Amino acid sequence: MSGYPKARDIKRLVYFEQFGEIGMAIQRETSLKRWYSRWKQDLIEQHNPEWRDLWDEISK
Repeated sequence: MSGYPKARDIKRLVYFEQFGEIGMAIQRETSLKRWYSRWKQDLIEQHNPEWRDLWDEISK
């Protein structure tokens, strides 16, 4: 692990989105970076209310 996750001691993947095109993914990431923390927390809780680690689900 390096960069952003390592600098912030991030250990779990609690939310992700998939896109068919890289441009759309970059656009969404840029948009989310502008959101308030509370909005991001609400987005996570809508999809993953227990804040489970989703890494195993996507790494298969």
